[in-house]
Formats: sequence, C-alpha cells, structure tokens
Amino acid sequence: QYDVIYVDPANGNNNNLGDTKETSMKTITGAMNNLTENGTIVLLGDYSSYTVIDKNVTIKSEDAKQYSFAPTLALNADNLRVTLDSVNLSNLTATGYGTNETLTIKNSSGSIQSTDQNIANVQVEDSNLSGRLTASQNLEFKNVTFAYSKVLEYIASISFEEAHERMQSENYANFFEKLEEVFKEVPFRNGITYSKLEEIMSVIKIPKICK
Repeated sequence: QYDVIYVDPANGNNNNLGDTKETSMKTITGAMNNLTENGTIVLLGDYSSYTVIDKNVTIKSEDAKQYSFAPTLALNADNLRVTLDSVNLSNLTATGYGTNETLTIKNSSGSIQSTDQNIANVQVEDSNLSGRLTASQNLEFKNVTFAYSKVLEYIASISFEEAHERMQSENYANFFEKLEEVFKEVPFRNGITYSKLEEIMSVIKIPKICK
C-alpha cells in the first residue's frame, strides 16, 4: 500500500498500482485498496464516479489545479475522516453510513447538493461554496464565503440587536426565537445550518423582512 495514489478518470486503470502519475488508477473506490490509512489521493482530472470511502483519506487536485469533483460520496466506516482539498465541487452529495464521521472541505469552490444528516461533523475552511450543508453534531466554518438566498443575506447583514428590535416591532417573536437558535449554533455571518433555516423560512413573512 502507498501513502499517495494518483487517480486519472480519463486515462487511469484500476489494475495499476497508482503510486505514480504514469501508473495512475481510474477510480477513487479502486484506489482505496492500494492506499494506506490517512493517505492522499491526487486527482489528475475531473471526477464524477460514485465513490465508497472506508478509510481516512485526503482527496485533492494535483498541485496548481482545481478539478471538477461531482461524485456521490458514501462514507462507510465509523470514526472516518475525509478531507476534500482544492476541488471544484459540482452538486456534491455526501452520505454517511458509519458513526462519528467527519467531512472536511477546504481550499475549494463550487456547489453542494447535500451533506447527509447522518454525517456527524462537517467542517469547511478557506472555500467559496453554495448549496446545502447539514451535520448531525457539528457544522463549522472558517474563512468561508457561502452563497444563499437574498432574504438570508439580508438577515445575516443586520446585527443581532437590530434583528431583535425588528422582529419585536413586527411581532415576529416566534421568528426571533428560531433566529436566536441559529446564532447559538454557528457564527451567523459565516455559515448557516439549513435544517434551522427551513424552520425559519416557514415562519417569516418575506416581503416585510426584505424592506
């Protein structure tokens, strides 16, 4: 087994060892068999195949590249730690089948279709993303730009005190209670849990909030 395996979806072959660019493998799922625990898979091209991950791994684009990454990820081991580094996500879907799993996304851009609530921890850093992120235990953001609806941008732009005053003046006590839950859960200006947002959106009157 090797600490670094190269994957080339266009030209690789899963019968190769994958330890050099010239002997690259074709799929991440195949590469897992030749990879050490806590190893690194280096992508040599855009990737979109269904992928089962059962050991701690970092998946990254080769140096100075940011390839498109659009698979459905199946995290399939307890205490698993998976890191996606320097990729351009394209409607990424990630599902957890183990316990206490952690998905980290860093130095990346693009869109996320969803991260399954069965994944315990989702961490994002130094990235510019859009889409839907959820986690069953912890959702963490560090230096992240996250695109969401104009209504939510408006809410995020005002201070906690101003939000409180406006909600009270408009008799939105129920909305403020839910907004307060979001503030407690994650830094509101840097990331939002969509399970909470769905609750919020069900109780606010959008035209008034957008004034």
